[in-house]
Amino acid sequence: MIHGWCGNAEVWAQQIHGFAERYRVVVFDFFADDDASGDEDCSGCSIGHLAQTVVAVADALKAQAVVLVGHSMGGPIAIEAALELEGRCLLVLGIDTFTDATFYRRLALDEREHRLAGFRADFKSTMISMVRRITSDRVEGLSSRIGASMSAKEPRTALAMLEALFDWDIEEHWSHLRCPVEAINSAVLSSGAELLMLPGLSVHLMEAVGHFPMLEDPESFNALAYDILEHNLGDVRTDHMS
Repeated sequence: MIHGWCGNAEVWAQQIHGFAERYRVVVFDFFADDDASGDEDCSGCSIGHLAQTVVAVADALKAQAVVLVGHSMGGPIAIEAALELEGRCLLVLGIDTFTDATFYRRLALDEREHRLAGFRADFKSTMISMVRRITSDRVEGLSSRIGASMSAKEPRTALAMLEALFDWDIEEHWSHLRCPVEAINSAVLSSGAELLMLPGLSVHLMEAVGHFPMLEDPESFNALAYDILEHNLGDVRTDHMS
């Protein structure tokens, strides 16, 4: 389970226990908090490099049947990892990802710089404001908690990863995938986005949630995710990673 930009393993807090009853669950945590020195080497911030970390863990666990679940920027990481894993990856499940052209198609330089400017000028306030816009108010205080967590990340590393996402293009990788890909996306956010039409992608829209459906409506999200896993995996149980 791969979190999104400036996220952490805690975004899966409502899924880990239940999923672990059926599968071996592995979660990743790619970001440092703001108490880091700020002198980190950002050469490992590319989508491909992060995907290699996922593959290395699968290799270390000798996992032969892998499901990759990626939220937001975790979706592109999952796609690149799936390409490396080839036939060992049985399914990629994206969470509010893949279809928004302004995030998953490579941006022109001027647009990229425009999108980065606010974060460079005031990382914390810009992050909190963004989270407030894309999170529903179903769970009291959730937007504030997510905003506080994401805005506490080390800005230099966070911006390097965002630049890596803006340089990435889903359409360059999509045709090379050989496993099923499905997505659970926000109906609200999808309605206002420029959507990419990706051949073969099955998109399941959740109503009344924003960018964090697994936290905003975990009961509905978990039921839908289990249905997708059952549909794609059937009775396969042994040595699964989610």
